[in-house]
Amino acid sequence: MRALQTILLLLLIPACASTSSKSPDKTSAKRIFDEARQRQAQMLESERLTGEGDKLVLRDPDRAIERYREAIRAWPRAPIAYNNLGFALLQRGDEGDLRDAHDALLIASEQMPTDARPLRNLGVLMMRIGRSSEAYELFAEALDRDPNDLGSLQGIIEAAHATQRADEQTLEYVKRAELFLADTPEWGPYLARQRVRISQELRHDY
Repeated sequence: MRALQTILLLLLIPACASTSSKSPDKTSAKRIFDEARQRQAQMLESERLTGEGDKLVLRDPDRAIERYREAIRAWPRAPIAYNNLGFALLQRGDEGDLRDAHDALLIASEQMPTDARPLRNLGVLMMRIGRSSEAYELFAEALDRDPNDLGSLQGIIEAAHATQRADEQTLEYVKRAELFLADTPEWGPYLARQRVRISQELRHDY
């Protein structure tokens, strides 16, 4: 374990320019090494606090939110902490929580450019405040990142239903969701109704 930590610390130290004929003096090398070690400690502390928040989020969201905020203070580039903070704030839903959740999820989305979760959570937030068209676009972006993200598939179909949207792409989303949910009692019949609705409206358009 100690050897692994040493390797990680060395990876965090910038390489010296190959064209330089002089090596950094001992004071500079020690400062670089100490800074790298401090960054590693901050990242590990952030991960620990995020893990604590994850254990608390369902039974004690207030404490979970504080843990996530501590994790971000420990290491500001902590995308999972931002995402999970946004989710916890969204679940708690107190006054001001949705605004703070929106800000946290935007940061998470920027720091996690291939992960569907922050955009999915933003879509849920938009549905919560009645902005279904914007929610649809966010869920669509999330599905661009992960075409089989089930939460985003469910969200985009609900957003399409709320806006009575009917197009080929939405029909494709419904069919994709049916691959996962057609046999479930809650979603199976609902998806079938949405498929019929969209198909009928597309036929009328022609």
